[in-house]
Amino acid sequence: MNNMQQYESPSKRKVLDIKKHQPQTANKNYHRHLDFYAISQQAKDYIYMIYDQKVQQRSDGETKEDYVNIYHEAMQGIPSSVNLIKKHIENFVIENGYRDTDFPDYYRSLTDALFEEEFGWGPLSAYRFEKNCEGAQVLGLDIKFKRSWGWELQPYRFQNLDKVYEVADRFSNMDQRNRLNSHTNPELETKTHDHIRVSIMIPERMHMEPVITLRKKVIRNLSFENLANYGTFPKVAIPLFETLARFQMNSVIAGPPGCGKSTFLQTILHYACYEERDGKRVPERLNTVFAESYPEFDVREMHPKSNILHLIGRGEEFEEIIMASILRHDISRVVLGEIREHEVGLYRRASLQGIKQVMGTLHDLDPIDIPEIMGNLYLQYYSTGVDATRIYKTFAQNLHFAISMDEFLLESEGQETLAKRVTGIHLYDVDRESDQIKLFTIMEYNAEKRTWSFNSALPDRFVRLASKYNVRAFNHFKTVLEALEQSELVGVGV
Repeated sequence: MNNMQQYESPSKRKVLDIKKHQPQTANKNYHRHLDFYAISQQAKDYIYMIYDQKVQQRSDGETKEDYVNIYHEAMQGIPSSVNLIKKHIENFVIENGYRDTDFPDYYRSLTDALFEEEFGWGPLSAYRFEKNCEGAQVLGLDIKFKRSWGWELQPYRFQNLDKVYEVADRFSNMDQRNRLNSHTNPELETKTHDHIRVSIMIPERMHMEPVITLRKKVIRNLSFENLANYGTFPKVAIPLFETLARFQMNSVIAGPPGCGKSTFLQTILHYACYEERDGKRVPERLNTVFAESYPEFDVREMHPKSNILHLIGRGEEFEEIIMASILRHDISRVVLGEIREHEVGLYRRASLQGIKQVMGTLHDLDPIDIPEIMGNLYLQYYSTGVDATRIYKTFAQNLHFAISMDEFLLESEGQETLAKRVTGIHLYDVDRESDQIKLFTIMEYNAEKRTWSFNSALPDRFVRLASKYNVRAFNHFKTVLEALEQSELVGVGV
């Protein structure tokens, strides 16, 4: 008996889908795209071959293309260089007949997928297309996006930790001054060319696995009206903040990470750095310094034609070098993007040496603690021969008001959102005899009722300083505050 099966033509045979027969593991996504990852390695080798050829051609005088710089800029994400590398990848795909290759669905095209996998951010690159998402985080292999309701774990992740470290290295290479290694520099702060702030910690700072946190500004319109529309504070308080921005007094915007401090600071600057003259909005007549350790903002782009000098400092340069430079450039206002151990030295020196206004952001939950926190930060790096009590008094006597902020999980119509709120405006006064700080809270948020209340009692020091340079603005501020105090509790949208 003939045990051979009856012959079937190729058109009638069943097609074997090899992917269905692959062994299943914990990382199903990897096995689903096993051929894609093999092809991505081929694409990488192909780009390296092009790179070597171009470098050799330049060395031989056959081309002027500087592929060392092009390749470096592509790793940084500079669009022109990225597009050039992608063009080579497209040629590779076409030449090898790979156009129908399956690729992970968090990429937009096969070319994008091959570039990001080997030269970009890997699966984290999906964050670039999240226009209204203010944060992303890689923790180990996992990827999370910060939504309006909080952190959301994504359904995809990195293949392995080596890939995560490769992305961390690419972020590190954004700036030649950056250093990232496991022993002496396990932490890094930098930013991308499109102003996404990047914070990295790796082992030995982290236990076993790295963390990469991205943050970007989702609020583009820097106006008090726009912040009020987001519910950061009630609309009726807009005149209050507009006037407060005009006062040449020392201040801090304080709150936990992610509560909107930096956006609020830039909004104040966008109002304070311009004035109305002959019916036109023009740059104010004063010069401002914006100082930070890591260039998170392009303040000249955010505030066009403003008289802002954008300074970058490292370590003790803030107190020892930058302050001396400021005095030579007729500066009236100093703004610190974030007040930390070294930046606090510039805050202290500027407030003691005739700068009319010093301001910045600070991580804090209780405004009464701000002078002590700033004093302790200062003592961490400037403690030699310094009296701690005297340092505390210096910060207490040179801080005039604080705006406190926080983030709250709110539920409305079954939807949960994380809402950023101004929780208070606090004025500081110091009893010269007892050195006791007196805190006058003139605006306060009630989280349970979701309303604000106001108090028009102002300390004598605030009255004297606020009216010193602009009596008209102070009188308007006082009138608005008294009217708000007489109103009922104020909620969002009022």
